[in-house]
Amino acid sequence: MFQPYKKPNNDQSKQGGPKNVQLISPAVFDFKNITVDLFSTTAQKYAEICAQANARMNQSTQLRRFYNELLLWAERSDTPEKYAENLPFIYMIKSKVAYAVGRETVDKNFQTMMTGVINGIKADDIKTLKHAKLFLEAFMGYYKELKKG
Repeated sequence: MFQPYKKPNNDQSKQGGPKNVQLISPAVFDFKNITVDLFSTTAQKYAEICAQANARMNQSTQLRRFYNELLLWAERSDTPEKYAENLPFIYMIKSKVAYAVGRETVDKNFQTMMTGVINGIKADDIKTLKHAKLFLEAFMGYYKELKKG
């Protein structure tokens, strides 16, 4: 009798790597009051965690896609009026990351980090968008170094 193909239930693929990779706790970024180590130690820590994903996930081109989108919205949000108008589209990046998790191109750790980054962008402070963009820029630099080759 014909049985349809069922994708194996593999916990490893759902978490984006070996089972011993811990999921990071929900990220909370305060882009209003940035710390001295935000763009260095903190960005490097998240890059190291995300770099542990299996080879199929968290490819730098995929992660850069989300950075580029945030960069695009930052460039388009040069006034408080435009920022307020664009904020819903900036927050929509979270759903795009969730879609990428569903397609297994990024892992849950990257999703957790990106959700924290986007949630750190506050409606009442345009500079939080700039700081979020700078954090992702630092993250991408560290990530690229870790995933080279």
